Amino acid sequence: MAKKDLKKNKGNKTFFKDFKAELKKVIWPTPEKLFKDTMTVISISLVIALMVFIFDFAFDKINTYGIDKMKNLISSSTSSEESNSEESNNESENKTEENEEKSTANDENNVESENNNIDAENTVNN
Repeated sequence: MAKKDLKKNKGNKTFFKDFKAELKKVIWPTPEKLFKDTMTVISISLVIALMVFIFDFAFDKINTYGIDKMKNLISSSTSSEESNSEESNNESENKTEENEEKSTANDENNVESENNNIDAENTVNN
């Protein structure tokens, strides 16, 4: 078991030695380069955030206007359909009343003409 523990310790020691050697090979940016790159990232992020805000605002207004316009169209078409149906109901009621008046007038005329015929027959028979 002692050999296995020694191999693990050697593995850990070599890992950290290799890690330290790799960090020495890294070329770190100068403070000016770091500042310039940071400002580039921040400015690009702000521009994209501004674009997203503008598009969101524009689409929200378009959507609101579009929904309001659709509501108005639907309500106006519904109200016009209701008024049309009310007008047609009123027209049909008026026609029904006119027809009833005509039939009543026709019935009265028929009764009068029958009475006249009966009177004429009675006069001829007498």
